[in-house]
Amino acid sequence: MDLYERLASYVPTVLVVSVVYCASVSFYRIFLHPLAKVPGPWPAATSHLVEFYYDVLRDGQYIAKIKEWHGVYGPILRIGPNEVHCNDPMFIDQIYAGSGSGKKRDKTVRFSNAIGYAGLCTIPHDLHRQRRAVLNKYFSAASIRNIEPFIKERLQKVCYHLDNYYSREGNAANLSDALSCVAIDVVSEFVFGFSYNYSDSPSFLPNINSAIDGSSSLNHLAAFFPWVLKLLNMIPQRIILKISPDLKAMLEYKTKLEHSVDTVRDEASLNAAKKSRMGATIFTEMLQSDLPESEKTKQRFNDEAFALIGAGTETVSTAASIGSYYLLTQPGILDKLLLELEHNIPDPDSIPDWVTLEQLPYLGAVIQESLRLSYGIVTRLERVPHEPLAYHCMFKDKHVDLVIPAGTIIGMSNGVHHHNEDIFPGSYSFIPERWLEENGKRKRELDAQLLSFSKGSRQCIGINLAYAEMHLFIATLFRRFGRRMRLVDTSKSEVTLARDHYLPKRESNTGVRVCIGSA
Repeated sequence: MDLYERLASYVPTVLVVSVVYCASVSFYRIFLHPLAKVPGPWPAATSHLVEFYYDVLRDGQYIAKIKEWHGVYGPILRIGPNEVHCNDPMFIDQIYAGSGSGKKRDKTVRFSNAIGYAGLCTIPHDLHRQRRAVLNKYFSAASIRNIEPFIKERLQKVCYHLDNYYSREGNAANLSDALSCVAIDVVSEFVFGFSYNYSDSPSFLPNINSAIDGSSSLNHLAAFFPWVLKLLNMIPQRIILKISPDLKAMLEYKTKLEHSVDTVRDEASLNAAKKSRMGATIFTEMLQSDLPESEKTKQRFNDEAFALIGAGTETVSTAASIGSYYLLTQPGILDKLLLELEHNIPDPDSIPDWVTLEQLPYLGAVIQESLRLSYGIVTRLERVPHEPLAYHCMFKDKHVDLVIPAGTIIGMSNGVHHHNEDIFPGSYSFIPERWLEENGKRKRELDAQLLSFSKGSRQCIGINLAYAEMHLFIATLFRRFGRRMRLVDTSKSEVTLARDHYLPKRESNTGVRVCIGSA
């Protein structure tokens, strides 16, 4: 018997063993696993193949399927062998426990595989707290006020282009690109101590929108196969360009960030760290901190830069663009905002500071609604509690009483929660009034239901910067151009969620385009 025949003789045995093994594992996970009593479809409980099918093969559609399942199985749902998804607003504080609670919350390998090992993706709770402690002071409200003049300076650049290049020439401006340029200029100054100055260009090019699209399109695949990103770096860029221009843009963007990191590290090593408007940069502070040397490697800094720049650009510019679209398509809402801005800002060329703008209730409501419908991160915001969680609810007139064991992955999704009709009636409509009391003051208790920046001890560290930018973006653009700006060549597909790429992917991706009328 030759080697081929000997190997072939083992095939039936291997097949039988494989079938028995898979059947045994499936039986255990469905009937004997600690999560066996949690409702949900049994195929999802047996393996990650269902998630792979919807998120990889069907390109980010698991979130839509999860939402559908919640209608069938209730607000608590098993979506993986060791993962539970929740759509109950009363359970937010248990899942996303705050730092004052003393409860620890780990992140998951899925997130780190997809995005890297930056602070926001750090798996162990204690390591995340250690990393975050170094950065906290840079993202405090006081620190944000130090960079506020630079935000205004960048916005004035954009306003100048809109007034002189687009208004006088009658050209259509891509507002999404313009806001993206301002956001990356601000966050690069914030992170590196020097700005990329993208908003200097009247065309608002280059920007990083294509790079972010290219990166996010790989997130689900990388979550299952983290070696994919390393493989891409080995392929010549001329071949990548033929595969996808967005992937080429992503690789070029990562190279640019790595060069920026090298610049900061080199300057710090020479004790000549460049001082930004905020003093020492985030990275020079990390280099000079008491963090262990394993936390100061080049790869660690590259991952941090990629996460900080990407998140700091995408979330704010997308929310402001989507808010602008809805304002320009709903004249009644736009008029309310403009009346408030004109009453409180007599001079359109002299925009108040962030703290003052925060006192304007309708502007705040517009910003909250813009954040709600832009979602932030739209994929599952998972946590791994160190203690068991007791869950109780009523579903279809039946009591649901469960104990979620410690070590179980549990989370919520903004794309599901932000459309919970019990909290946000008419959830697919842009209604700023939902954030206001009848007397016109802000309805602060509803703020707890906005998950755009997550919640708890792992809430987005850049939340203060994001709110400062959002207030300044909307107030500046609409106080100056609100009665002169109109949409062109922009449909609702630009703001409609189509799929989950961790970041929300819209049906169309050309941007919100506007024309500026003459003064």
